[in-house]
Amino acid sequence: MVASLSNVKNYDLFLDVAKNMYKDRKDITFIGIGGGHEYKRIHDRIENEKIYNIKLIGPQKEVEPIINTSDIGLLFSNVKEGFSNSIMEYMALRKPVIATNAGGTKELIESGKTGFLVSNDNINEICQKIIFLLNNPDIRFKMGELAYKTIKDKFSVEKMAAQFIDLYKILKN
Repeated sequence: MVASLSNVKNYDLFLDVAKNMYKDRKDITFIGIGGGHEYKRIHDRIENEKIYNIKLIGPQKEVEPIINTSDIGLLFSNVKEGFSNSIMEYMALRKPVIATNAGGTKELIESGKTGFLVSNDNINEICQKIIFLLNNPDIRFKMGELAYKTIKDKFSVEKMAAQFIDLYKILKN
């Protein structure tokens, strides 16, 4: 999960999912990338609750190599948000995404095709989606490819610039 450690993002859900997954799967590591005013609280929670399968690595200048070592992108938000840069980065790097259904997220992720949209209150559903993707590498790869195609076809710099020009032409008239 690449996100600020703030009240906007739901790192508590991230920790709860990791903790739940550890009961059945000791071979999965969750990586949290980011900084913010919640960092100490989240770090302390990991330590106090002995959540062994999380690496909280703080802010990073280069997240791409870390994302490339991952199988799935996660993003859990507490509030509505616009278009998440993290989700777009995951998708551009051909990763399926599991994210809470908040704000612009549903415009990026086509649930069941480029990843999964989940609710903030269903840890079991999130864990099931993670296990499904890990146990089905062909589906995970296909979802990652479709995610990449979505970013390329709908959100590339060229595509966005063309949309702005079209909008300008409409407004000009």
